[in-house]
Amino acid sequence: KCVLPQSFKDLELLVVDDCSSDDTAAMVESFGGAEIRYLRHDRRRGGAAARNTGILESGGEYIGFLDDDDEWYPEKLARQMNAMLASPAKVGGVYTGYFIVDRGDGRIRGQIVPTDRGDIYAALLAGNCIGGTSCMLLRRSCFDKIGLFDERLPSFQDYDLWLRAARKYQFECIREPLLRYFVHGDKIWTNPEALSQGLDLMLRKYGHAASFRKKCGTYYLAVGVQHCEAKQFRAGRKALMRAARLNPLAPQSYAYLALAMLGGENFRRARQAQARLWSRRQTREVGRGVAENA
Repeated sequence: KCVLPQSFKDLELLVVDDCSSDDTAAMVESFGGAEIRYLRHDRRRGGAAARNTGILESGGEYIGFLDDDDEWYPEKLARQMNAMLASPAKVGGVYTGYFIVDRGDGRIRGQIVPTDRGDIYAALLAGNCIGGTSCMLLRRSCFDKIGLFDERLPSFQDYDLWLRAARKYQFECIREPLLRYFVHGDKIWTNPEALSQGLDLMLRKYGHAASFRKKCGTYYLAVGVQHCEAKQFRAGRKALMRAARLNPLAPQSYAYLALAMLGGENFRRARQAQARLWSRRQTREVGRGVAENA
């Protein structure tokens, strides 16, 4: 429903239902209007396949993506189209800033302000400086040269596509937040198994770059911590050892690995202590900011 109010009106809207069980068809029908095309998979195929279906069925020169748990602001597409039309053909995509919003209470938890533009391949190898699919508008011609989303990836499909596109195209960005990215318990980032499988394949693709291996080390660290918090210590230790090998100068991997060796209660207490320390640090920073602006 946040697409229909877009100030940019010359658009084609496709809704791809990846064999959901939440009555998506009835929801789409309730919006009315013949401008919405509803496409449904006969079996669950994943986010990459759903996006590929939308790309293949669309006819526009430019393609934007909106995940069902994100929300565009009304001026998003217009701002991106203006930037795209003002850019040379070597610019393959325009991405935007966004707010990170807690789905539970609606609070804004953070704001991403992009700065990387032009040739950003090196920046992308060091980390996903673009973000998720909902912030991107791409030229359709990009897919003719780089292919579609890699359906083998259970995670990092967007990051993989940005890397492949950045090898051949430049990017432009809009610093202002033009969408709300909602975080909740069903995000792929809460599934350590899917993250590990995606990381393994991404390393085979881009592991030649030292900066990418280092970044993957931070991802494996997060995966290891998630496993340990779920008391899956064998999987957690495996991920933490991988993190240490990929980013050997980061002390956190060794610290968490030692805690994982000691067992569940020690790990839980350490995480609680870390949370208290982080809370006190945030309180000091807020207090310092108030004092400086008094």
